[in-house]
Amino acid sequence: MEGALCGSVVFWAVLAVISAQNIFFNTGSSSKISSCDLHGRSGTCKQVFECPEHIPHVRARNLTALKAAVSNCGKKLVPGNARPVPLLCCPDSDGPATAAPPIAQFRNHPLCGDSEFAPGRVVGGEPVRQLKDFPWMAILKWAPDGAKPLYRCGGAVLNERWVLTAAHCITDNGP
Repeated sequence: MEGALCGSVVFWAVLAVISAQNIFFNTGSSSKISSCDLHGRSGTCKQVFECPEHIPHVRARNLTALKAAVSNCGKKLVPGNARPVPLLCCPDSDGPATAAPPIAQFRNHPLCGDSEFAPGRVVGGEPVRQLKDFPWMAILKWAPDGAKPLYRCGGAVLNERWVLTAAHCITDNGP
């Protein structure tokens, strides 16, 4: 019983010290913790919502960029959160833009979607479906490490730059 009581007292004492550090030693933003370096640029460790530069990486799930930013800062207990919050290295000055260039206006192709792929083929008495029968569809191909290509997911062509597909098609494990 005494061991449990002693452990409980130590736990609460450590928690009080951590809370006091958060209250008395933090200035400015509640999540600002220390300086950091991200690819040669000086920065400050902040929560993701305080760093607009990393929001596109979060939305795109760019794990490589996020891991580099988090590895410089670690995690911190933030008042109101039960768990430590990961902090990102947010550059202090404006650097190169990380957003994709704007999409040009949609083009008005007079024959958009038409194709002369395999014209006039017949199999089993039925005309073969042609690419122009599904002009806004795409098939996604994976070729992991030079292996035989896999065709497992499709998508809808939004424009010459974007294809909309299901979320499971773009996970780290593939389709």
